[in-house]
Amino acid sequence: MQSRLDQSSVEELDLALRLYRRLLFRLPTILVLGFAGIIGVSHLSTFLSPP
Repeated sequence: MQSRLDQSSVEELDLALRLYRRLLFRLPTILVLGFAGIIGVSHLSTFLSPP
């Protein structure tokens, strides 16, 4: 029985690896920037709130 991996071309595997690497770099970046944005908006809303 042939496995699915044997039928995949090198180009398809290269594309899958490239997408996986992008995901590994983008996901933490989005999480860090989102967390920093939430903190920034929180500080801004505290600063702009009436006394």
